[in-house]
Amino acid sequence: MNEDKIGLVEVFTPYITRKGKKVYRKDGKKWHFWAPPQKKKESNGK
Repeated sequence: MNEDKIGLVEVFTPYITRKGKKVYRKDGKKWHFWAPPQKKKESNGK
């Protein structure tokens, strides 16, 4: 793993959203990118 990517997660997805529309790759493969991890939402217990 590259040192620039420490603290990031690797994401593979069949589509990305641009301007509110789903964009699929023309070759049928998946999109790949690095993103910060999502923070967990705390529940109120209600």
